[in-house]
Formats: sequence, C-alpha cells, structure tokens
Amino acid sequence: MGAALVAIGKAPRILLEKGEGAHTRVLVECLSDAGRLISDIHHEESTCRRNLVSVSVDKQLRGTLSNVSVDGWLFGQNLGNRVKAAREMEKLSSNLKPKAVTATLTSSVNFKSLPRVNVKGYRGRPKYSRKTPSFEAKTPRKAPPINERNSSSIQNQSNPSLSKADPLKNTPCATPETFPGSRAIIRQAMINNGIPEEAVEISVSSLAQSSLKQYTNGLKLWWEFCHQHNINCFELNSQAILCFLSRLYDQGRSYSSLNTTRSALSLLISPRVGEDHQIKRFFKGVFKLRPPLPKYHVTWDPAVVLGYLETCYPNNTISLEALTHKLSMLMALVTAHRVQTFSVIEVPNIGIKNRNKSPGKG
Repeated sequence: MGAALVAIGKAPRILLEKGEGAHTRVLVECLSDAGRLISDIHHEESTCRRNLVSVSVDKQLRGTLSNVSVDGWLFGQNLGNRVKAAREMEKLSSNLKPKAVTATLTSSVNFKSLPRVNVKGYRGRPKYSRKTPSFEAKTPRKAPPINERNSSSIQNQSNPSLSKADPLKNTPCATPETFPGSRAIIRQAMINNGIPEEAVEISVSSLAQSSLKQYTNGLKLWWEFCHQHNINCFELNSQAILCFLSRLYDQGRSYSSLNTTRSALSLLISPRVGEDHQIKRFFKGVFKLRPPLPKYHVTWDPAVVLGYLETCYPNNTISLEALTHKLSMLMALVTAHRVQTFSVIEVPNIGIKNRNKSPGKG
C-alpha cells in the first residue's frame, strides 16, 4: 500500500512536468482523490497495527508508545532511546515515592487487641513466650544449673543411645548473642571445669597473646553457631562440632585453619574434642581432600652463590660494598637468620672465636 501511494504521487508530478493538455486537469484530480483515499486507508491500517502491538507491550510503556507520532516507522524514529529514557524516569519516580510501612510480627509481648484464649482456670490475657510469639499459653522452662548440665552431658556420653539425638536440637541452655571475647569465655570454661576462681587468672595467663589472637576468630564463629542453633557452647557435642567444622570447610577454610579451630574448641570445651574418633576421622578426610601446602614453593641452589663468592677474592682487591655483600651472604648461609636479624646487628656485638686454637698457645 505504501508503494501504491508512492506511484500515485509520481503520476501528477510527471503530468505537470510535460505540460497541460486537454485531459491533464481531470487526470490530476482523479489521481489526487485516489491518493487521499489510499492515504486514509494506510493511516487506519497503521493505527490498527499500533494498537495490536501496544496490547502485548508492558503497561508502563504504553503511554510512551501512544504519544509517538508515525513517520517512516510505525512508532517513530529513535524508539530505543525513548524507551530507555522512560524506564529511567520510572526508576527515579519509584525512588522518590515514600516506602509503605508494613506491620510485622515481632517478638514483643506488647500486642494490641489480641483474641481471648480459653484456658481452664484463667481469664484475661494469656502469657506468651518471648522467643516464639504464638496464641497458645506456654509455660517457660528454666535452664538447669551448670552442675546439672555437666552431669547430663556426662550421662549422654556414657549412654550411646542418648547421643543419637539431633545435634542441633534446641536445648534449655541458650548461648547469649553478644560475643564477650576469647579471654572471657575461656575464663568461664575454666570455672565450669572446676578451677577455683582464685586460680583462673593465673591459668589464663599461661596462654600467649598470639595464641589468643589465633583462637579469637574460631571461638567467635563457634559462639555465633551455638547461638543460632540454641546450643550450649561449653558442652561436648561431637555432632554439633562436626556440623560447625563442615560449614567452615565449605567456606574454603584450609586444614591448618580448621586445626586451629579444633585446638580452640579443645581449650574451651574439653581435651576430648581432639580425641574423639569421629572428629579424628573428619580431619583425616580434610587432610586428603585439602592437604596443607608448604610455606615455600620455590627453592634455590646455594652452590651457585658460593661459586660466585669464590671469584670475589682476594678481599683486599674488591670494593667495600662487594665485601659487605659477601660477608652478609656468608653469615646468612651459616646462621640461617632472617634479614631483619641482620639489620639490627651492631659491629661491637660481633665476636669471633677460634675453636681450632690449640691449648697452651697464645
């Protein structure tokens, strides 16, 4: 239809260029009327096509497409730029809109207009648990004393049937959320193990500051794991420890890092952590799957350096700088000290003893 319009538009132009004849005016009028009719049909067809395409387009873009005028293209030129600009304006407007505040159920007991609960022997508002808000009356359980916890853990270890329970099952004793620090929980672990409070500080002082620094990360992760699963972090629970170590392994921890965490748990809970056969089996698997890497991957042959130093002779013919380098290299090879050690050596503190000196000779 577009081609027909072009052809009809060329015909009057050709007739006018050749000159006016007897029938030229009549032909131009007929062609002009035909062009108007076809143009009207073409406009209606284009509008119908636009409406059909707009139905399948996102609602947010229909306004943008409807405001575009038809030219050589159905939706005008630079349609992509216009759609991109409309999406950016939509994004900006959504950021400017105030966010709706939705009411969420919290763990607070200060609820308003709660329904009544029919409890025998009780009228009014029931008592709700602070941990899990519900509409059923619950009786809070009290955590047993530390002595009873220790005795219950010993009974579970002596009775294999009790240790088959879920290791991450909720227990009455929950770990506080805030991590008090490695020194504080190690002190509490020593008190739980029966060490008198007068001797706790002295026992904690036996740990080097570097060891506490290494244990802090593992103890903090263990504290958060126990708080998440409501586990007593001072009790020996092999299944829970294995779940905790497996998570660290999945996070990409190395064998040495996991071994440091095991040492920290042994200090916190009991030395039996490292003696447990299940935990031993776990670390054997970690050693095979992710073996520890050596500290140094590249070695060098000292014979090459000694061969070069042999050419730097006699000493009185070489420069002072070369003689200093030669002495430093020979001392490094003989003593195996680090560079920082040589940097603090003072000349008055260097002493040379002749061990091959014969007795009686001055």
